[in-house]
Amino acid sequence: MLNSLMDLTTAGGSVGIPGLYVTGDPGAADEAARKGSLSLSLAKAVNAKAISLDDASRGYAEFDAGAATKYVLDPNGYLNN
Repeated sequence: MLNSLMDLTTAGGSVGIPGLYVTGDPGAADEAARKGSLSLSLAKAVNAKAISLDDASRGYAEFDAGAATKYVLDPNGYLNN
Protein backbone atom coordinates (compact mmCIF):
# COMPACT_ATOMS: atom_id res chain seq x y z
CA MET A 1 0.00 0.00 0.00
CA LEU A 2 2.80 2.43 0.83
CA ASN A 3 4.34 1.89 -2.60
CA SER A 4 0.98 2.70 -4.21
CA LEU A 5 0.76 5.93 -2.22
CA MET A 6 4.22 6.94 -3.33
CA ASP A 7 3.29 6.22 -6.96
CA LEU A 8 0.27 8.52 -6.65
CA THR A 9 2.17 11.38 -5.03
CA THR A 10 3.12 14.15 -7.44
CA ALA A 11 6.71 15.26 -7.91
CA GLY A 12 7.70 17.43 -4.98
CA GLY A 13 4.88 15.98 -2.86
CA SER A 14 5.29 14.01 0.32
CA VAL A 15 3.82 11.03 2.12
CA GLY A 16 3.62 11.11 5.91
CA ILE A 17 3.70 7.96 7.99
CA PRO A 18 2.55 8.72 11.54
CA GLY A 19 3.47 6.29 14.24
CA LEU A 20 6.15 4.96 16.48
CA TYR A 21 8.52 2.51 14.82
CA VAL A 22 10.66 0.21 16.92
CA THR A 23 13.31 -2.21 15.74
CA GLY A 24 13.77 -5.64 17.26
CA ASP A 25 16.45 -6.31 19.85
CA PRO A 26 17.57 -9.97 19.86
CA GLY A 27 19.16 -9.54 23.30
CA ALA A 28 16.11 -7.95 24.97
CA ALA A 29 14.67 -9.26 28.22
CA ASP A 30 11.23 -10.22 26.86
CA GLU A 31 9.79 -11.68 23.65
CA ALA A 32 7.89 -8.53 22.64
CA ALA A 33 11.03 -6.39 22.81
CA ARG A 34 13.02 -9.01 20.88
CA LYS A 35 10.45 -8.66 18.06
CA GLY A 36 10.31 -4.86 18.30
CA SER A 37 6.77 -4.78 19.65
CA LEU A 38 5.56 -2.20 22.16
CA SER A 39 2.52 -2.52 24.40
CA LEU A 40 1.39 0.93 25.45
CA SER A 41 -1.66 3.12 25.33
CA LEU A 42 -1.27 6.71 24.14
CA ALA A 43 -4.91 7.88 24.57
CA LYS A 44 -4.29 9.75 27.84
CA ALA A 45 -0.85 10.98 26.74
CA VAL A 46 -2.32 12.79 23.72
CA ASN A 47 -5.50 13.92 25.56
CA ALA A 48 -7.86 12.42 22.99
CA LYS A 49 -11.64 12.53 23.35
CA ALA A 50 -14.18 10.63 21.26
CA ILE A 51 -17.08 12.81 20.07
CA SER A 52 -20.17 12.14 18.01
CA LEU A 53 -20.56 13.25 14.43
CA ASP A 54 -23.12 15.80 15.64
CA ASP A 55 -20.41 17.41 17.81
CA ALA A 56 -17.81 17.49 15.02
CA SER A 57 -18.18 21.19 14.19
CA ARG A 58 -17.79 22.13 17.87
CA GLY A 59 -14.74 19.87 18.18
CA TYR A 60 -13.10 21.39 15.08
CA ALA A 61 -13.83 24.92 16.34
CA GLU A 62 -12.35 24.20 19.78
CA PHE A 63 -9.27 22.54 18.26
CA ASP A 64 -8.76 25.47 15.85
CA ALA A 65 -9.05 27.87 18.80
CA GLY A 66 -6.17 26.08 20.51
CA ALA A 67 -7.86 23.51 22.75
CA ALA A 68 -5.37 21.01 24.17
CA THR A 69 -7.85 18.20 23.45
CA LYS A 70 -7.56 16.08 20.31
CA TYR A 71 -10.96 14.96 19.05
CA VAL A 72 -11.68 11.59 17.46
CA LEU A 73 -14.92 11.33 15.50
CA ASP A 74 -16.96 8.36 16.69
CA PRO A 75 -20.18 8.44 14.63
CA ASN A 76 -21.34 5.00 15.78
CA GLY A 77 -20.55 5.33 19.46
CA TYR A 78 -18.05 2.45 19.47
CA LEU A 79 -15.38 4.26 21.52
CA ASN A 80 -15.56 5.06 25.23
CA ASN A 81 -15.48 8.73 26.26
